[in-house]
Amino acid sequence: MSRIGLLGLLLSLLLGCGFHLRGNVAFPERFNPVYIDATDLSAAERKLITQTLQQASATVASEPTGANRLAVRLGPLQSRVLASSSPTGVELRQLSMQLNYRLENSSGEELVDSRQIDQQAEIELEKSNVLTHEDQLKNMALQLQRSLIQRMVFQLGHL
Repeated sequence: MSRIGLLGLLLSLLLGCGFHLRGNVAFPERFNPVYIDATDLSAAERKLITQTLQQASATVASEPTGANRLAVRLGPLQSRVLASSSPTGVELRQLSMQLNYRLENSSGEELVDSRQIDQQAEIELEKSNVLTHEDQLKNMALQLQRSLIQRMVFQLGHL
């Protein structure tokens, strides 16, 4: 049997057993169009949510009229010191953030009840370099936001 034939057979066996690579999940058509109610979010956070939804094939409405309403709230970055070493000047922190969302139709009827997603990460920071410290925290906060938003879209895609 040729290598291509063998590869095709292996792929069909994997797909036949239900295996799929984790990737973008399609936003359910029944939830389109969707208006993002993110009044408490920054423009950058709103843009990130919009882009992530559009990558999942969501039709994002610019006005709430006639659209389903996705209310999204991102909590502030929480930071907790787990360990600190005086000799090395390194601090281990646990960062956490949460996202709350719910989905209603244009009449205000609940399509998806309020849900909360929590995300945590650990980071090592050098106490002596405060400027790098702040940049690392900002980058980690952005990574947590991206992860939370992707998890929200993943959950919506599996309803």
